[in-house]
Amino acid sequence: MRPLQRLLPLLSIIFVARICLAQMPQNAQTDLYFPHLADGGASNSQWQTRFTFINTNSSPVSVSVYLYADGGGPLNLDFGSGPTSAASFTIPQNGTYILQSNIGPFTTTGWAYAFATLPVEATVAFRLIHNGTAQLEITAEPTLPSYGYRSVATPQVGVAVANVYSGTSLPVTVTQNALHQIRAAQIGHHHID
Repeated sequence: MRPLQRLLPLLSIIFVARICLAQMPQNAQTDLYFPHLADGGASNSQWQTRFTFINTNSSPVSVSVYLYADGGGPLNLDFGSGPTSAASFTIPQNGTYILQSNIGPFTTTGWAYAFATLPVEATVAFRLIHNGTAQLEITAEPTLPSYGYRSVATPQVGVAVANVYSGTSLPVTVTQNALHQIRAAQIGHHHID
């Protein structure tokens, strides 16, 4: 057997493995932390929350979403089956699943955590609606918990920080150009600021 003929099966396996690995998006995760969301309000100024989950896998994925108020307690939103602080669903292979709120009567804000059995891509969007007309929509990708986080922000774009660790407060320092401290604070466990 010639050397090339012996290497051909190995090269085929490597090629197929690279194709399979290349199909998984880098931002797909099984633990998804959404640092901010807003929902509800009077009819002249309302927020509506929408989660979009994308399964790029060749198998179905089970997902559970847990909603938390700014202070860390459960946050109830109505996604069509009554107010709840948790939702579970299955996304078919190569499918998409959307959870959209029915807009509550009072404005509430908070954050969310989702767990998926396989890596998925996701975003949370919250839309500002004035008198029935959408005026603004903010979307955010989930992030993993981290003691160090960098984000580009301007006076028009903010940064939401949530402490997902229970039983501990975390120091948060916001700086500009790594030299000028803008704000320092302690964020309690399961709290958003």
